[in-house]
Amino acid sequence: GLVNCVAPSGQGMEMAMEIANKIASKSPLVTARLIELVSAYGDDGFEREIQFFGKSFDSTDLKEGVAAFMGKRKPEFGGN
Repeated sequence: GLVNCVAPSGQGMEMAMEIANKIASKSPLVTARLIELVSAYGDDGFEREIQFFGKSFDSTDLKEGVAAFMGKRKPEFGGN
């Protein structure tokens, strides 16, 4: 589970940018909190994940994500 893909010679940057753009298209709030959780996992990460999961239901990003899904459109996240 450590390696997700292997880039052909000379295409590493292109593949890295594809992955970065995919991540950037997601909710900034969720992306930042996931990075925080991954960094903390081992300390109190699991407890923090439970807290974050509950708090995420009040975010405008969640509401926008659901509305975009229901409207069959790309979400426009604000990051709060």
